[in-house]
Amino acid sequence: MFDGAGTDLAQTETAPRLTRVADIITAAALHFRVSESDIKGSCRRQEFAVPRQIVMHLARQMTSSSFPVIARVIGGKHHTSVLWGDRKITLAIRNGRADTIAHVQAIREMVLTGKPWSELRSHRETLDFVARREAEEARRHVEKMKQLRKLRDLANAGFIANPAERVMAS
Repeated sequence: MFDGAGTDLAQTETAPRLTRVADIITAAALHFRVSESDIKGSCRRQEFAVPRQIVMHLARQMTSSSFPVIARVIGGKHHTSVLWGDRKITLAIRNGRADTIAHVQAIREMVLTGKPWSELRSHRETLDFVARREAEEARRHVEKMKQLRKLRDLANAGFIANPAERVMAS
């Protein structure tokens, strides 16, 4: 495998084979600013598919895990999906796609150095906070909609006589 400058990436590979696929997923999520569940999910949108394929590629390079094991960790995919993702990223690197090369190198560096793990923990905490906040907002929205429906039903039944109250209820 060659990067854009013609350097053989396989020869410069210094990754320990003890790297976990989960670590690569976390680093990719931080790098691409998506959630780990987006990477593990089944959405085919490019903003999630490309990080997923890069994770598949790096998992094959940096771990001793087989295609089926990687597939299971990345959201229960079929092992041929991992094979396809790995081949697609390998081909992009071989063809000199600078953006793909930069993403792969940045995520590999994150995993190898362990430098951003405090950022990764912070990223996970931020994602958890955002998820809790969104769930609370959704709960409040549902409650408000229930109240509005109740008022509308009362108005339609004629229990709200004041026209001003009727307007508020609709």
